[in-house]
Amino acid sequence: MAFARTTPSGRGNLGMDWEKAGWEADANLHYVGDYDGWDVVSGTLTPVKAYASLSARLGRQLDNGLTLAISGQNLTSARQKQTGGLEAERRVLFTVSKTW
Repeated sequence: MAFARTTPSGRGNLGMDWEKAGWEADANLHYVGDYDGWDVVSGTLTPVKAYASLSARLGRQLDNGLTLAISGQNLTSARQKQTGGLEAERRVLFTVSKTW
């Protein structure tokens, strides 16, 4: 197996966070360069193109300890091949959390 081909040509992460008056927001960009991924069905290396994935979250902290938030993953593409397997899909989530 050509292990050098299974390592991405480059990787990087960039993120930012912000909080003010009960509001909180963050965004993260994840980049992976071209590489060959192992396809378990065919038993061969298959090309995986370089990709960038954007995730973001916006939340509101309430006085009673509740936090309401909406977040999204893979916002730059509806589907994205990140491995030799299944494609990653875009996701949007709504969360409620409580602290005591």
